[in-house]
Amino acid sequence: MIRKIDLDKDYETLSLWLKNHNKPSMNKDLFSDSGFMVDEIVAGFLYKTNSSICLVENFIANPASEKNLRRAAINTLFKTIIEEAKSCGFKMMFTSVILNSLHKNLKEVGFVELPHDQLMFRSL
Repeated sequence: MIRKIDLDKDYETLSLWLKNHNKPSMNKDLFSDSGFMVDEIVAGFLYKTNSSICLVENFIANPASEKNLRRAAINTLFKTIIEEAKSCGFKMMFTSVILNSLHKNLKEVGFVELPHDQLMFRSL
């Protein structure tokens, strides 16, 4: 099940996931209020701008989740965020990616890798 993230309720869970990935916690106000979570497996956030470009960032996976469930959950997450961005009128989406495993997922949902960079974009 996909749902909107409620930072008042979900912030501790997100912080724990980051901690369990040996990543620093983020202040609550650094997360967008347009976040989504899939089956307590993965989370991601749409960052809205005052232009036709938006960002999708802060992908976090529950490290206790089964790896074989993550791929489908990640694709569901991306598709949901893409639809949300389209419904808000955005025409292009950018993201930065460090993990090679996310590159494949992003390409599966239409993102294109920019040359010599870790930045990817997708037209909406």
